[in-house]
Amino acid sequence: MYKAILVDDEGHTRKGLREFIDWETLGIQICGEADDGLSALPLIEKNEPDILITDVRMRHMDGITLSKKARIGLPFLEVVFLSGYNDPDYLQNAVRLEAADYLYKPITPEEFTQVMISIVSKLDNRRERETELNQMRQKIEESIPILRQSFLSQWLDGVYEDPAELLQKINSLHFDFAPEVYLQPIVIYIERYASAQLPLENLLLKMQCIIKQRLKNAACCTQAKSIVAIVPFTKTEEQMVLNTIANEICQDMQGHYRVWLSASLGHMVQDWLDLPASYQQAVGTLENRYFSQQGQVFESQKEVSTVHTNEKKFQITSFIKALRSANYDAVISQLLNIGREVEVDRMSFAAARLVCLNMATLIAEELQSMRIEDIDVLKYMRSMMDYVDYESIENALRSLIFTTVHHVKAARDHKFTKPVAKVISILESEFAQRLTIVELAKRVNYSPAYLCDLFKSEVNKTIGEYLLDIRMDKAQEFLRTSTRSVLNIALDVGYQEQTHFTRLFKRHTGLTPLEYRRRDF
Repeated sequence: MYKAILVDDEGHTRKGLREFIDWETLGIQICGEADDGLSALPLIEKNEPDILITDVRMRHMDGITLSKKARIGLPFLEVVFLSGYNDPDYLQNAVRLEAADYLYKPITPEEFTQVMISIVSKLDNRRERETELNQMRQKIEESIPILRQSFLSQWLDGVYEDPAELLQKINSLHFDFAPEVYLQPIVIYIERYASAQLPLENLLLKMQCIIKQRLKNAACCTQAKSIVAIVPFTKTEEQMVLNTIANEICQDMQGHYRVWLSASLGHMVQDWLDLPASYQQAVGTLENRYFSQQGQVFESQKEVSTVHTNEKKFQITSFIKALRSANYDAVISQLLNIGREVEVDRMSFAAARLVCLNMATLIAEELQSMRIEDIDVLKYMRSMMDYVDYESIENALRSLIFTTVHHVKAARDHKFTKPVAKVISILESEFAQRLTIVELAKRVNYSPAYLCDLFKSEVNKTIGEYLLDIRMDKAQEFLRTSTRSVLNIALDVGYQEQTHFTRLFKRHTGLTPLEYRRRDF
């Protein structure tokens, strides 16, 4: 059930809408009424409606101002303006606000119901897209722990050599590491445990939970019978506290689960590419524990040299900036920095797919913020989930980017609003068909009167005049480039009678079709 608020200074208008419209069948609940914009604002803030039905001219605050203020908190609020005046200034403001419709009083129940049906259909589609997008996000989130485990194992094995690539992976998997922090690995090894009390897999999970409670920003992965925790530090933090925490973790596990542990600390590193060497030192120190008393926390003695490199921090904002600029080459360049250079031994197929899905999610969110709803991003994401090779996934993402850039550029550069641009597209592609104002209005979910006023205000021609121009331009092209009869050309451009076509053609060009053809040939 969607929520709507009625705002009109005429009580009989509100009463008529409330009583003569079958709101329950439409799936809409009237959650508030007001007689001016100023008193409507608190109702909107309290109820957060999906639809605002408002008069244009009201005392204290008009409908245009009310809609602008309401959209600050509810950017996707669908607005229907009611007006007893044919005022071009108000109409232009409604256009700029991308109103769902602009209805002239008196309003018939049939006309108003059709507008509401269109809005409910639009809201249903938006809700379905949001639901599926959230489900897709959830699937991505659910896969992240497995991908994190795989990535950390690769990192500790020394797979990554490029600092930019390493940082991109860390960011894409949402590790809480600021770029300036130092890192220190801890390896906690299970010496012995009461296997009957708790299976090894469950024991390792318990260890991870305890580590995360004590070291909230640490990243953990499982290695055989041990847990490796990578702990971030700033320069001002005391490193010695880590030894104490490691001891406490070992004691907690022994006290609660009868598990005897040994732990080894690697050295703190500034260059994150040095982490594998620090980890190997911690493992080496742990392997030599048999020469010492077991069940202790050991620290590696060998220092790890820090190599200062020019790290190129991955910025997701660069991708968004390129997308907003509608520059296809710039977006693709950012895509290459993010995920294109995927190698089999560097990134698993699942991880590569996750990178592409994250990019698609960013695109969906950006399109939503721009109120561009013509692109089915979820269709592309479903394809990416189904593909079994990276090339197909990347091609799907490229196709999504191309479509997105085209729409963003059109939205930014085109002088027409979306409904007018869509009508123009229909007229240019279906000029030979019998097109009515009522049919065109249905296809863009606007009332016929509002669409006609909107089209005239933007194009400076009526829809009929614009269609006539297209048909006459096409007829002139056919007369210049073909030898077909005038009757056939008339049929090709949408006229069933030659005499009617000839009369319109002469009025448009000053020549009959045959005179025009003789002049050009």
